[in-house]
Amino acid sequence: MKPRPVLCLLVILACAASGASAASPDGAAKLSEILGLADWSPERLGRLPPADRWDAADVEEAVRFGQRLARIDEALLRSAARDEPAAKLAPGDACVVSGIIVEIEVRRLEEDAARRLAAEQLSIVRIDSAGAEWVAIVLGALPACLPSAGIGAQVQVVGVVVGNPESPPGMVVAPGLRWTPAEPNYRDVNLGEAILGAAGYDVAVLHALADARPIRGPERAPFFDLLAFARDQSTQSLREQALANLPQIAAVWQNELEQTPAAERQRRLMAERASEAAQAGRFSVAPLFLDSAQQRGELVTLDGVARRAVRIEAGVDAEGRPSDVPKRWGLDHYYEIDLFTEDSENLPIVVCVASLPDGFAVGDDISQPARVAGFFFKRWLYQSRRPADPRQSKLGLLHDPLQAAPLLIGPPPIMLQEAASKPSGVLQLAAGGGFVLVLAAVWCYLWNASRTPPRAAAMGRRGRQNPGP
Repeated sequence: MKPRPVLCLLVILACAASGASAASPDGAAKLSEILGLADWSPERLGRLPPADRWDAADVEEAVRFGQRLARIDEALLRSAARDEPAAKLAPGDACVVSGIIVEIEVRRLEEDAARRLAAEQLSIVRIDSAGAEWVAIVLGALPACLPSAGIGAQVQVVGVVVGNPESPPGMVVAPGLRWTPAEPNYRDVNLGEAILGAAGYDVAVLHALADARPIRGPERAPFFDLLAFARDQSTQSLREQALANLPQIAAVWQNELEQTPAAERQRRLMAERASEAAQAGRFSVAPLFLDSAQQRGELVTLDGVARRAVRIEAGVDAEGRPSDVPKRWGLDHYYEIDLFTEDSENLPIVVCVASLPDGFAVGDDISQPARVAGFFFKRWLYQSRRPADPRQSKLGLLHDPLQAAPLLIGPPPIMLQEAASKPSGVLQLAAGGGFVLVLAAVWCYLWNASRTPPRAAAMGRRGRQNPGP
């Protein structure tokens, strides 16, 4: 599917913004100092020959340098990056390279080197960057989610120039590679992923998130990266793009319905409901609960009632110490909203936003009609405050206080004057047999998922955990 005009404009603007701007003198000086103290001088970096002539010692040298770069904050690398052709860069200069992968070669370390460096391989990636060829040396394997084994994927690397930049192609060592697709096709990339990728967001990290767990460790940066991006977006603009994409959503789920065997009744029911909702001009929340791995990054818009909206402090960590969030992302707080829609059946969709509009109700027990637009992040484990419903036991469903809710990240919600939908009770038996089966599947699935991770369960019993770090 080709991008619509509004998406094309966003892609053009975002691509321009995602490239490296003029290097910060302070950033470049600090990077040079860090590398110099670690004995990575421009002279040493310049001695690396072209990658196609590397021997085992050259591979080991590149891995060592990549490991050193991995310990440097990417924000510093970006601030030091120069937006210049390879011929105008020198060994030791930071740069950002964006383009299309044209070739990938995997080089494995010899057994002794692999043991000493705790690394098995590196990837030599040839990138076409607006007609200029670059060779990116990336630590480890490339993200498994790259379509077509990576060839043709739109990517971005942030690294440091090595070798002789006057002898093309330019060569850059980077600790990792970002997947930044700019066009949706629904074979590999959905609309939300294309919007995020066009802005330089690493879509690959979304596919590495763990469902039914809190956000910790490596998921922290992607959470705040997305929150900071969404802060600057227009809710109405995202909503319009999401609604314009509903015919494509309907076609995807109709195709899923036709290809799913009759024996997989749960998935067929979900696909049927999702397709019907899209044809009616709205998004179903069922895929966010039951098909979360395939919905990563998807842009959705929902109307419902916010029953909880609380401020989460981001300027301090769990121990009360100052955090790096305000300096790194420009956020000292955000808001967590529990939104209940007509088809969520008393199960919340958690929405994280950087701010709320004036007059939006705040608290643990509110009833604020709201409209949201956001990107699906993951299913997040939380402790339910709802008591057991006796109707669950009639259907053989056990109550567990730990539940997994879809987590969306978006711009501020839009206040509605009247409730767009009135959330109904759990497992409405009058709703029809098919709907009951879908809801029963949701409950069984979430109950089983919530019992699995012991670390997450232990955290849940200490009280509701905020999705952000």
